Amino acid sequence: MSYSSLRKKSDLLLVSKVKIGLLRQFLINLQAVSLGTKLAVLFSAIALAIIAQSYNFGRPWIFALSLIGLTRLVEIVSFLTENKNLHDWKTEYNETSRLLDTVIQEKNSLHHAHNEEMRILRHTTVENTLRIYNENEKLKSNLEYQRRELERRFNELSKHEALTEHESRILD
Repeated sequence: MSYSSLRKKSDLLLVSKVKIGLLRQFLINLQAVSLGTKLAVLFSAIALAIIAQSYNFGRPWIFALSLIGLTRLVEIVSFLTENKNLHDWKTEYNETSRLLDTVIQEKNSLHHAHNEEMRILRHTTVENTLRIYNENEKLKSNLEYQRRELERRFNELSKHEALTEHESRILD
């Protein structure tokens, strides 16, 4: 909590109407100190406790007036503690947020790298599949050509064998 957050606005309208400059300045300062802060209750209670002590009002009055002043002081300390806790939570939140951002960015980077690797793998697989298919078609075509060539040779050999057998019968 800063000094300015402990201050509250007090109206200087009445004090500014005082004609005597030194008195006006004194009243402005007094107003700023006693009424211009949220600690005004504390200052007033302390002053009243001192007056009660000097006039022998008794310990209960002094205790009550001191308690009023201390109550306000406890509120301010509590407020400061809450602000500190809030600041600590904000700091922890910011650190956690930065860490999560880093983890998310790393995850996205890994995801992108994985997708790129999978794309390359699919592309390579398609190329290899096409190459194997084309080689297979080429081998089938070559095998078909060799089969026809063997059939042609078999037919030709059969004709030559038949001719040779026929000529051998003729010669016998």
